[in-house]
Amino acid sequence: MASSLLCLALGSVYAVRHPHIADNVVGPGSLLESALAKLPFVDKAMCVGLPRSPMPFDVINKTTLEQWVPSLRYTTNPQHLSIDTGPKGHPALRQRFIPSERGSFRVVASINLEPRRSYEVEQSVMFEPGFQWGSEVESGKFGFGFAGGSAPTGGKVENDGFSVRLMWKGNYDGSASVGAYVYSVDRTMNLPYGDEFVFPDFTIPTGDWFQVKMRLTTNSSHEASDGQLQVWINDKLLFDRSGIQWQSEGEQPVIDDLLFSTFHGGNTAQWSPQNVVYARFSDICVFKTDAPTPEEP
Repeated sequence: MASSLLCLALGSVYAVRHPHIADNVVGPGSLLESALAKLPFVDKAMCVGLPRSPMPFDVINKTTLEQWVPSLRYTTNPQHLSIDTGPKGHPALRQRFIPSERGSFRVVASINLEPRRSYEVEQSVMFEPGFQWGSEVESGKFGFGFAGGSAPTGGKVENDGFSVRLMWKGNYDGSASVGAYVYSVDRTMNLPYGDEFVFPDFTIPTGDWFQVKMRLTTNSSHEASDGQLQVWINDKLLFDRSGIQWQSEGEQPVIDDLLFSTFHGGNTAQWSPQNVVYARFSDICVFKTDAPTPEEP
């Protein structure tokens, strides 16, 4: 059977059979019709459909987001989002980063996913010209990642859940790199906070769009250390780590949360930018992927 693309757009779901995706998709969900062609291993995908008309800051709220993504679980500070222009004229989420005593105001959105062991999220990202990575500490989180179970963040040590987010790490020369910020049960680098895995082979091009793909596979049981995390930027594999124990207690380890988490910080003013700065996110799509068969003991 031909695979299907599920586009989640303005409260409607469009089921489209490829290879005729470009001919049959209608509405804002059609923005990512080429995604399946790029990823032949994919069975299904959910794409976040954004309205084509611009929307200013201080208008978007939880009700607005629920129109675009009915499976929204919760959100924080959505008023700092607007709708602007993305790559190839596609609509984009534009976020403003207002300095605060904790870095910058946190914009968070949690979206329910069908529980699965393995997912991939693809997104286009652009940090606008003049973006400041921080002041005394140049680091922050950005874009869409995954979580499951209790979804620990913020220095919580919880063995019944996990999370992974994208991060930036400034080089204190105006440039910055991308990394993965990982809350797994086996983390050791910076307890109680997440492990930082920075990708030195990619420098963020402010003012230009780049594409990030993240694939996560949970461990097959509480006792197993067979989870995996991979990250591609512009189709180049920059991070590939296996043997991860994401979760060791609670229910079966699965991904059930698409987590947008974008802010400077940190939790003090040392992380804050000097001025209000902006970034954009577009072409956001989540793919169901096949979890690899656990290795025999």
